[in-house]
Amino acid sequence: MACIFNQTQSCATLTQLSKADPPRVVEDQESIPSTEFGSDAASELDCSEDECDCGATSTFSAEDTILIFDWDNTMLPTTWLEERGLSLHEQSVPSEEQRDSLAELAETARQTLHIAKALGKVVLVTNAEHGWVEMSCKKFMPQLFPSLQGVKVLSARSTYERQGVAQPAQWKYLAFESEIDGFCEMFGSERQKNIISIGDSPHERWALIRVAERIPNSRAKALKFMERPDLGQLLQEHQIIGDCLNDIVRYDGSLDVCIQRP
Repeated sequence: MACIFNQTQSCATLTQLSKADPPRVVEDQESIPSTEFGSDAASELDCSEDECDCGATSTFSAEDTILIFDWDNTMLPTTWLEERGLSLHEQSVPSEEQRDSLAELAETARQTLHIAKALGKVVLVTNAEHGWVEMSCKKFMPQLFPSLQGVKVLSARSTYERQGVAQPAQWKYLAFESEIDGFCEMFGSERQKNIISIGDSPHERWALIRVAERIPNSRAKALKFMERPDLGQLLQEHQIIGDCLNDIVRYDGSLDVCIQRP
């Protein structure tokens, strides 16, 4: 089942889904069923705990779960920084107001990672060059940097471009394949695997779908953020995910969720 959430929507309907079909590639966003407030789909899902036979109680443990995050425009407000001419150059320094905004986002993103770490293994996969995550975090969101400790950071570009792979989507796919296969090797085929992707690009969603479809007994959950968000929008997305992530991870089914502008 594919769901679209606008930024004002809570996560209540996620826990009321009785079943979800495996994620699928949807080329046209207009074709994805909407669960925005006020839609017929949202009304159908809006049931009380007494009335709703959810049948989706999860038995997933942290050992069963891997969460793969993107970095740019998912944790770091890359578009917002670029629009303000901010870069890693020494002469590029955020204003006091910009630092305050970045600090607020860093704290909210830190909470997201804190929740994610409690729910499973956390990996950051980026199509940026090796070192970009650490350097950009230290400069623009230093409050978040300690939370990266214990998180594997993989540059898909630096790993696979040198092997002759030219397409960014393929970099991300190969990185997902490597991380997910390595994670699943620890379990037998009969054990459930809970695989979650969180990112703004279609590349993450496509990679998750492609990899998970060949893994037996897996639950694939794609959470797509808005593309090219401003800082305020990214902050709101993390607030939504902070409220939802526990329910999403523990939901016993596959999910395909997009957060869109209202």
